[in-house]
Amino acid sequence: MAVTIMLRLSVPEWTLMACGILLPALGAQAGQDGADDSVRAMLAMMEGTYRSHPTVATDAELPDLVDRRVVVQAPTFGDYVMYWQLNSGPDSEVYRQRLLVFEATDDGEIVQTTWSFRTPERFVDAFDAPGLFAELAADALEATLPEGCDQVWRRTNTGWEGSVSPETCRVWSERRQMWRRIGADARLEADAYWQAERGFDDDGRQVFGTPPGELYRLDRISD
Repeated sequence: MAVTIMLRLSVPEWTLMACGILLPALGAQAGQDGADDSVRAMLAMMEGTYRSHPTVATDAELPDLVDRRVVVQAPTFGDYVMYWQLNSGPDSEVYRQRLLVFEATDDGEIVQTTWSFRTPERFVDAFDAPGLFAELAADALEATLPEGCDQVWRRTNTGWEGSVSPETCRVWSERRQMWRRIGADARLEADAYWQAERGFDDDGRQVFGTPPGELYRLDRISD
């Protein structure tokens, strides 16, 4: 009889123990899945080709830019990676090439880390050459900006907004031979991408870039 009682008590006891172990794990997995879904949704919206329209009065200082972004597989650097190439001017010359790595945080934000190629010429127009990125080794890239300069993205009602804070982003200007604080803003929606970059001295005075709140617009021209 005593044995029977022990058996009857042991079943719910072990059931509760299992729930205590599994339910938090399941909750953590659900949270991670939701974060991954968020990154995938943003990259799906971001992927494509954009072009500026410098004839617009507010874009008088912006050259003719073609901005193309494509999701690639570069497992050495992360699960969510994008190749970005910016072409500029009437001859559409390559102006900038970067590998963008995205990672979701626990509070719903997405952090974008930007990497530069040590041999950028290998990757010009590499939108349809996935093998180049899949085989990338860690030493093929270098950090574009120091710690504190990552762009942080947050969801909005119509898309996403990204920012770099001049409070945390401080870089050395070789040209000016002085420190500069860098702030950046970006806005992503289904039909356009807005961006702006601003520089400040250590006293907080703006030394280049658009006025606060003013961003350049690049219209989506293809998916």
